[in-house]
Amino acid sequence: YLDWVKERGYWEEEKVLAYVRSILDSHLGAPPERFEFEGRSYTPPEFLAQVLQVDPEDYVDIVSTMKEPFGGWILYDFPDDWRRASFCLNLPLADFYRVIAEAVQAGYTVSLGGDTSEPGHDGGEGAAVIPSWDIPSDYIDQASRELRIASGATGDDHGIHALGFLRHGGRDWFLIKDSGSSAQLDASPGYTFYDGDYLRLKMLSALVHRDRLAGLLPAEPPPGADGEAAAGE
Repeated sequence: YLDWVKERGYWEEEKVLAYVRSILDSHLGAPPERFEFEGRSYTPPEFLAQVLQVDPEDYVDIVSTMKEPFGGWILYDFPDDWRRASFCLNLPLADFYRVIAEAVQAGYTVSLGGDTSEPGHDGGEGAAVIPSWDIPSDYIDQASRELRIASGATGDDHGIHALGFLRHGGRDWFLIKDSGSSAQLDASPGYTFYDGDYLRLKMLSALVHRDRLAGLLPAEPPPGADGEAAAGE
């Protein structure tokens, strides 16, 4: 249906959205207006505020690309960016990685989006590494990361969830929760260990709590900020 809308340049927004909703409701069922949880009835917004106690405005999408100046809000063009807005904070790679690692070590979890179809990503082994024949660890920097983004060698395949951190064998390791099929192949289905180099070279974006961005947030909010969390996969 959306291909049809695009091909014909048809964009009466209210009608298009209503038709999309009817398609989704037909195939998935209409979203519940209220539901029961532990003996109480909630609307979805009430559950978010009262039980989960998550404020979407507390979360910031961070990226690291040489394509735009560091330290500001940018439009980061990837397939799942359906908002098409400049809501991503562009950080140098050292800050990008440090924020992720320190957040996980402090007990936060972090959503990640990036490339999960590399030769060093092995579901059977339950690990993702950058092989030395690809690039030695000492050569992973802002430029080598950007080269792979620009060439398409690093793409936005999938969204994953970093839950834990361990320093082992002189390297950083992240425990990753992953719904992808490759993560179901080892002895711990749904979980994979990512080497820190894999994050630095192959993860394109991360959603973090703004508490982890002290001294990095611009004085002005993102242009057109509407209170929604950044949208990813």
